[in-house]
Amino acid sequence: MNILDNNSAVPATTAAAPGTTTPAPGPKSLLAKLAIGFVGRSTDAALIAGSMRIITSLTGNANFPAPQPTVASLQAAHDAFVAMVAVLDRGNASIAKRNAARAPLQGLLRELALYVQQTSQGNRVILLSSGYPLQKSRQPTGIPAAPQNLRLKQGNSGSLIARCAIVPGVVSYQWRYATNAAPAAYVMPNPTGKSNCTITSLTPGTQYVVQARAIGRKGTSDWSAGAMLFVN
Repeated sequence: MNILDNNSAVPATTAAAPGTTTPAPGPKSLLAKLAIGFVGRSTDAALIAGSMRIITSLTGNANFPAPQPTVASLQAAHDAFVAMVAVLDRGNASIAKRNAARAPLQGLLRELALYVQQTSQGNRVILLSSGYPLQKSRQPTGIPAAPQNLRLKQGNSGSLIARCAIVPGVVSYQWRYATNAAPAAYVMPNPTGKSNCTITSLTPGTQYVVQARAIGRKGTSDWSAGAMLFVN
């Protein structure tokens, strides 16, 4: 299955009823695909952060029970690259060693992306749980763009405060959240007219993934890229 370099926004998926599992994907034209351009084009810091996000997301992820290559091998390549970047002094020899450590990490990320894409069967929510970014889908004319710059912070105990950049001209925002352990089982509060949402009654010590989409007069946007945070 081809995986094309593209942007990192998460396309829309069919909305699940609160507490239910998102159904399997439909026609092939609607299947989500990974975007792996970040593997080759990222700065060292971005590659380190991206690979760590993938390692964390795939560790114990029931959606991907037998990653190939293994998460352990990706972790080892990640650690070797981090160690080399830490001592980088911009000399020719140092840069050559950095590049030599970067290449195996990039190769493993690309190889693992093939496994993730095939195993997910194009299900957007399952792909999101892998930590890889997804290709951006094209929006029909008049449909609002997906919310950007989604961020989370701690609220009171057992709660998170989610916020995104304002999308011009929208009527309301739809939010949804799930635990990282069960990322396909989203809960969706009622839409709100604000670009922020306080999510309560969460389980402390649990990592949650949150997304938002914009509702306009001519339709609804794709879901935003997900943001993840552990609840205090």
